[in-house]
Parts: sequence; C-alpha cells; structure tokens
Amino acid sequence: MTVRLRDILPRNDYLVAVAILEGQVVGVVAAMMGVYIEMNGRYGRVTALSVAEDHRGQGIGALLLAHAESWLRARGAAAGIVNCSTRRADAHRFYEREGYRVTGVRFHKDFRSVDPETHPAVS
Repeated sequence: MTVRLRDILPRNDYLVAVAILEGQVVGVVAAMMGVYIEMNGRYGRVTALSVAEDHRGQGIGALLLAHAESWLRARGAAAGIVNCSTRRADAHRFYEREGYRVTGVRFHKDFRSVDPETHPAVS
C-alpha cells in the first residue's frame, strides 16, 4: 500500500479519503478522473470503497461515496462509474440505492499470465 499511495497521493486527479471513528480507520474511498474516448467530456471512477465489516450498515459507505462524488463533480466529471465484482450482491444493492445502474459487464485479463508466443502483442 505504501508504494501505491506514494504514486497516487501527489496526483491531483486521484482522491483517497478515509473514515475515522474513535481514532480508527473504518472505511476508505478512492476515485480518479478520466477522459472519455467515445464522447466529449470527463468522467469519474470510484476505484475503491470499503467499510470495515463491523461498521457496515451505519451510513459510512454512503458518506464516503458522497464525498468522492462531490470531489469528482467539482473537477468536472459528467458521470460516476463504479466497477464491482459479480459476487458482491450486497454491494450491488448499495450502489443501486445510491443511484447507480448496471450498464455493462467488465471483462478482466491478467497480463502476467499471458503467453506471448500464443498471444503476441499487436504492432
């Protein structure tokens, strides 16, 4: 985490914020600005949102998400995007309650395990 934060924190297009309760970090949100390729404008992406299991259901996640959305809107984001694992039905309900809607499916490919002989780079 130290290495990642060293790269992220100096940037003005990334946000990392924590929720602290009674001196302990109980949640974190991270977001970043992006530029659309398919249309004009900028979007915001919430890249992480997590609340300690024993503090869920208390509104902490909603407050962290609202903070990230406010930060993104202040930087000109026309929309907010969130990726979420297909196995996280509880998180899906949370995002839908917060006004997000399902618009697609995310595909993931781990480049570290790709054989360059069978999948050569496009030149």
